[in-house]
Amino acid sequence: MKKFWIIVLTALCCVAMAACSGGKTPENPTVPDSVLLADSEVTVYVGGTYKFEPSGAAAFTYSSSDENVAKVTSDGVLTGISDGTTFVTVSAGSGEASATCRVNVIKSETYIRLGSGNRNVVAGSDITIKAEAIRNGEVTDEKVEFTVDKPEGVTIVESGVNEITATIAEAGSYVITATAGSISAKCNVKAVNKTAKTLAKPGLTVDNCATLTWGAVEGAVGYVVAVNGGAETTISETSYDVSDVTDGLEFGDKAVFSVRAVAAAADYEHIDGAISTLDFSHDYKETIVSEHTCVQAGVSDFECATCGKKYTDENRLDDHIYTNKETPRGTGACLVCGFQRTKKVNYKYDEHNDCYFVAGVDGGYDSKDLYILAKYNDGTPEHGEKPVKYIAFGAFKNNKIIVRAFLPQSMTEFTDKDPAFVRSNGKSLNDDVEGMGGKSSPLRGSVFEACENLELVSMPGVFTLPAVAEGSYAHWNFRDCYNLTTVIVPTGFENRGAAFMRWTNTPSKAESKTDIYVNGEYVTRVCDAASYPINGDVGYGNNKLLTGDVFTYDKKATTETCFKWRYADDGVTIISGGKHEFNGKNVCRKCGARNAYGVTYGYDSSFVNADGSVGAYYVGDNRNLAEPEVVILAEYDDGINGAHPVSFVKNAAFADNGFVKKVVLPSSVIRLDGLAFKGCGNLEHVELPGVVDLGYKKITNGIYSEKPAHTDNNFLNCYKLKKAVVNPNVKMNCGQFKGQQIDDPKHKGKKIDPTPITELYSTAEYVDSKMLITAFDSNNLMTGSIYYYDNSRTLDSCLMWMYDDGEIVQSKSKHEFDDNDICTVCGAKNNKDVIYKPVKDENENITGYYVGGYVGFTGTVEIQKEWYGKSVTYVEANAFEDNTNVKKVIMPYINDLGGNAFKGCYNLEYVDMRGVTYISYANKDGNGVAKRPDGSVDSNNNFLSCFGLKTVIVGDGYSAETQQFVSTDNKVRLVANMYVNGTTAPTLNGNNALIRDIYYLGNGEKCFTWCEKDGAFKSGPRHTYGTDGKCTVCQADSGVEYAYDSANQTYYVKGLKTGVTVQEVVIVEKYNDGTNGEHPVTYVANRAFAEKSFIRRVIMPSVTDLGGMAFFNCQNLEYVDMRGVTYISYWNKDENGNAKRPDGLVESNNNFLNCFNLKTVIVGSGYHAEAQQFVSTDSGQVNRADLYVYGAAAPTKADNDKLLTDKIYYYNATKTDNENIWRYVDGIALCWVI
Repeated sequence: MKKFWIIVLTALCCVAMAACSGGKTPENPTVPDSVLLADSEVTVYVGGTYKFEPSGAAAFTYSSSDENVAKVTSDGVLTGISDGTTFVTVSAGSGEASATCRVNVIKSETYIRLGSGNRNVVAGSDITIKAEAIRNGEVTDEKVEFTVDKPEGVTIVESGVNEITATIAEAGSYVITATAGSISAKCNVKAVNKTAKTLAKPGLTVDNCATLTWGAVEGAVGYVVAVNGGAETTISETSYDVSDVTDGLEFGDKAVFSVRAVAAAADYEHIDGAISTLDFSHDYKETIVSEHTCVQAGVSDFECATCGKKYTDENRLDDHIYTNKETPRGTGACLVCGFQRTKKVNYKYDEHNDCYFVAGVDGGYDSKDLYILAKYNDGTPEHGEKPVKYIAFGAFKNNKIIVRAFLPQSMTEFTDKDPAFVRSNGKSLNDDVEGMGGKSSPLRGSVFEACENLELVSMPGVFTLPAVAEGSYAHWNFRDCYNLTTVIVPTGFENRGAAFMRWTNTPSKAESKTDIYVNGEYVTRVCDAASYPINGDVGYGNNKLLTGDVFTYDKKATTETCFKWRYADDGVTIISGGKHEFNGKNVCRKCGARNAYGVTYGYDSSFVNADGSVGAYYVGDNRNLAEPEVVILAEYDDGINGAHPVSFVKNAAFADNGFVKKVVLPSSVIRLDGLAFKGCGNLEHVELPGVVDLGYKKITNGIYSEKPAHTDNNFLNCYKLKKAVVNPNVKMNCGQFKGQQIDDPKHKGKKIDPTPITELYSTAEYVDSKMLITAFDSNNLMTGSIYYYDNSRTLDSCLMWMYDDGEIVQSKSKHEFDDNDICTVCGAKNNKDVIYKPVKDENENITGYYVGGYVGFTGTVEIQKEWYGKSVTYVEANAFEDNTNVKKVIMPYINDLGGNAFKGCYNLEYVDMRGVTYISYANKDGNGVAKRPDGSVDSNNNFLSCFGLKTVIVGDGYSAETQQFVSTDNKVRLVANMYVNGTTAPTLNGNNALIRDIYYLGNGEKCFTWCEKDGAFKSGPRHTYGTDGKCTVCQADSGVEYAYDSANQTYYVKGLKTGVTVQEVVIVEKYNDGTNGEHPVTYVANRAFAEKSFIRRVIMPSVTDLGGMAFFNCQNLEYVDMRGVTYISYWNKDENGNAKRPDGLVESNNNFLNCFNLKTVIVGSGYHAEAQQFVSTDSGQVNRADLYVYGAAAPTKADNDKLLTDKIYYYNATKTDNENIWRYVDGIALCWVI
């Protein structure tokens, strides 16, 4: 389809161009002098001549832009001086017109051309030398042979046509000779030691405008001096007389001096230094004798404030002012007098858009610099002055004169009203084009095509160069501009078509040299790599003239800051350090940056490294990197911010890159910031050994402070990605290796899921790996196969891999187990994804095994009693930490847990660890040495935050010295029951808030008993108390002592019966003592349960009043349900001031004084207390308990209720996403959202 558009829309452009070329011509035009040349480009030999014979005027003057290359006499005779290029300007005698001819001067003699006659290299590294045989000034294809004077120290390998790569083994001086027949050339190579240091750059000054001076450089034996880029002179002094140059400089003139320090020929500990440059001009002070402007001459005196040099300019004219602060890029004309910078440009009026456009150039156009006007006036009254909005199709095509083109900043995308670009409904043809927003490009296609001498284009207002099928007109704006080096664009620029296409007019040997200079910080896209790549052509076109390099604007840029640029004070000249020039150590000689090998890196000054240091590099925008294999550096130095690790890959760094096939990240890269390799359709292999966390996060700091990044979908739609080498401890809780549906090749219009293809390769052996992939269903490109590194390099088991010459080799991808769980391929036992680690004695004999983790995706984990005939008795510390895949763990033979073993397994529901009867706090021997094979000693928090836990089976008499079933969220408590494999009560120390009830081995029918029958788990009910205070199922007594209040005809709670020690106190709603009949239980007496430290839970739904200090100092009390209590008064008296309670007490405060472990308190709707209830006498024990309101009315806390937090939850039995709503689950308060 794109090829079709190329043909159709090219025809459309030609029609549109013809339609747009109609405009009115002013009557009686004035015909000025002109200059017509027979040749716009000539070539002469050194010493040869050429005679200019211009026409169009009565007299002519001549000037050469570089008289070191060629000189021209007053009568037009040109003489070649030296090899190079210059421009000869032929002007009419009136000064009204001129033309320019490009002059190429070549040597006529026969010789061999080398890139350089002197090379420096670090011993042990390579240099590349290319030679060309020149005969009679013409480059030939003659074969060039290379030899070296010391062959024992140099290895030469042919690396191209007449090109060799030489490996220099040892430090020393060598001569490599290139020979073709009878001609030859020598390249002197100096190889320095690896420890060699580069000589410092000298600091330059000019004393009294006459003497160039600098400080001595340590290690230097001499200095190479050059003036204005001319011949080099080597001296040993630290000064150089430049007066013969400076004496001739007038106002506005400058000279450029350069100096570099050189080491002795036999000094192999130093490398010649980089060049220091100094721009010099006199500090002239102007005294105006008679006024002058850019159109009227005057007289001025000048005197240098430094050296006193004086002269008078009797024909002083101000320069035209083309730019100012308000118009920094200019308008193409003088802002004072309106003088057009470029003559003979053809502007036409466009009646559809009420603007002017550039149709091309008039006959006799001769200006190297093309300045397009921002506004134009053709002299027709009805047209008047209007903006110049666009350049017509092919306007400057095949122009051989233009060297630099400057478009005004006002020339930008606009809504085109020409009928050729408008639909019948009035909308633009570009409305459907992403990024164009219904607007048209100001470049209508082929604008500068085949402008072979074009070197620079400034288009500060052009944000998008669309593709042919997008823009409804042709692209190819710079096709075959093979000398174009610099294109200045605005920040955010995007090239989506084949704007910089190498085609039929580009010589086959022409280098790609077009760089993008962005007037800002970034470009959106240098090219569409999928359709119009830099390094190839997929049939639609290409951008092969582009280098892919982008220079960013920096107002502090100098000639030493690579890939940075700025405008000089004139607003036109570009100041830049250019590109990197790397020495043998791969360090840039100019800016100190390290060789990035084409990869773009950025710097994040706020990134905090693991060692606490601040500042790191990241892998930046490489969407157009045209390399199949990419190796990311572990450390980088951009020459500005110093050396730092490369720590992360920027969001969308390689997105939609169609070239990259293999990416190797170093261990220093610890983060992928989302969409990193999205849509890399040819990516087959990736290595990310340092990335442990592949989970979802939202990043809002550092480089994402303005636009956040989301860290998922890093390999979205990488349909060919087969191998992913990952960290052995990688965690993945979101979609990373995900593929969207693709077209069904068998059924048109139908979508199907992609085929899983990605296999993971752990960089560690199986026993040392603990991957945690909890979002397997969201990674549909993964096959589920995981390979483990084989340090033995035998590959004698399935799912093993290793490197062989840098490539991955692997064993069979999947075990095939028989009925005995033995693999028929490799003989391995079926571990069911459990990691078993060996316990070894002092002689390295295996004496047993322990569990190191689980790498499966299913919910059930079965730990075997023995592994290869040895007992498995212990679960390693943190073995299953944060593994949310696990729902059920069966490990009846395990007798020890290493601490945090199942921490964060919030989907874990069932654990059978009946072999565990005791967990110590510190597992050490008598000498204080860890007894466990992994060296761990702590044993606490094994089930920390296991919020989904329901069933735990433990050994008879189970006890733990420290907390195990800990909740880190007050909202999740009392969710699990403990089932003792016997009848001996367990001992729970510390915080075990997740445990509610204890069941004992029995028939599974009586209260709090359990059993296993026919492989099924069965448990009896909890106690249900009747009005006699006894269980209606088993007749067990609740242990609560009730008393009758005859005055109020109600019962109240006095406390616990003698000898009763229960963890849960249940107060019945109604009671009958057998004497006074059945009545409600309405209050708890003063100090009824005071200092009963064994109580953990209190359930009293019918109680409406508390008698003061009722639960004082119950320091293990965690949970209270008093949903009937809505109001507690301070004084409980009748209207006569008498106590209403039978115990005669009236105070009702401090009911929960010093209940330091209280976490959950359920109160009635609108609860209010006149006096403090939840008081702490310890300032360090505050903000412990949350209020759960049984209703919707807000409670009121007393001022001194320090034990209460500010969290309040409200009851609603209907499911909701509101995190502040709760309901009952098995009689326990639990929030809907956890």
